[in-house]
Amino acid sequence: MNDSLRLSWERKKIILFGNLETGVFERRSFLKGVCATLLTTLGPVRITQASDNDVEALVARTLIVGFEGNETDDPEFKALLSLIQQRPLGGVIYLARNIAGDANVLRMNAALRSAAAEPLFISVDEEGGSVRRLRRLRSVPNTPSARHVAQMDPEESLELYAEMAQAVARLGFNLNYGPVLDLAVNKNSAVISRLGRSYGREPELVAAHASSFIGAHHSFGVQTAIKHFPGHGSVSADPHDAPVDASSSWSPAELEPFRLVLAQERPLFLMTSHQVIAHPLLKASPGVPITFSPEAVAFARQRLGFQRLVISDDLMMGAIAARHSPEEAVIKALLAGHDCVILAEIGRGAVPRIGQIITAVAQAAQRSPQLMGRLEQANARIRKAKAAL
Repeated sequence: MNDSLRLSWERKKIILFGNLETGVFERRSFLKGVCATLLTTLGPVRITQASDNDVEALVARTLIVGFEGNETDDPEFKALLSLIQQRPLGGVIYLARNIAGDANVLRMNAALRSAAAEPLFISVDEEGGSVRRLRRLRSVPNTPSARHVAQMDPEESLELYAEMAQAVARLGFNLNYGPVLDLAVNKNSAVISRLGRSYGREPELVAAHASSFIGAHHSFGVQTAIKHFPGHGSVSADPHDAPVDASSSWSPAELEPFRLVLAQERPLFLMTSHQVIAHPLLKASPGVPITFSPEAVAFARQRLGFQRLVISDDLMMGAIAARHSPEEAVIKALLAGHDCVILAEIGRGAVPRIGQIITAVAQAAQRSPQLMGRLEQANARIRKAKAAL
């Protein structure tokens, strides 16, 4: 990495918190106040061991689900709370439909925490630019796109992302799905380049600003998810709509931002892509999405050294849902090595459907020692991660 782009942790700490000569004690006092506010808002962390032998609990803990409603009185939200009281759900993901105002979000997140017997991943997609689920909230800064941020110095992007992370944390979120590590290798990419979601074509530049995103969020207690492994910037098609095959366009260079970031940062999650990439380096099979590829997940763990939580993108996207039921998709993703899966776009009546999915996957696990083993392995990682929230 170029020296001009390399930021040590000591330099990041100085940027965020000041130093002894320039007011560190004032900055620390400010952060102490923020932390006190967050602890009051978030409440105590509770971990229960009661459901360890319940197979449905093992399944539920791997799911991060979307929901309907934007206030605590909504029947769909009340149903979600009831589900969380019954099962140790992995977490929830907010979409734009769930955002009505700061007070609503704060009340909903407080209700979610109160209903849960153990910590939840309360997550949101707030990258900046075109992907801002919290754009309706005046308390959240209007963070520009990655393409715009790339024109800044890493010191500037660190300060910018610190403002975002503080706002996200104050609302009670503990997971933000970012940063995007995809290279802008195809200017016609429908979901990356056209939307300004990439920092650029140079891995060092991408890694430098991604490091700012991660460091800023972790400083405010918000976990991050690097995405979309092994790189999603080469194809034009949109996996939200239909299956996408990047076998002829993807190149190993797209792995470089992931390698650089993981050499210096510790994001809690690595999110995979729904693309098909039948490349000799990854050893993924033709026609099989990365989401269902044990070889691709093994590459991330063995070749890149990532040992934390591997998570899928939304399994309700067209690239997956066009060919697989949610139950089948969850099972295939878990068997491929994912620890968590996202089911965001289930629609009205989501909670009964989630219950059906949990039951079906648990029944499959009781018939499959391999799936049961994967659930136990994923749960061990998830519990360890949640204990540190």
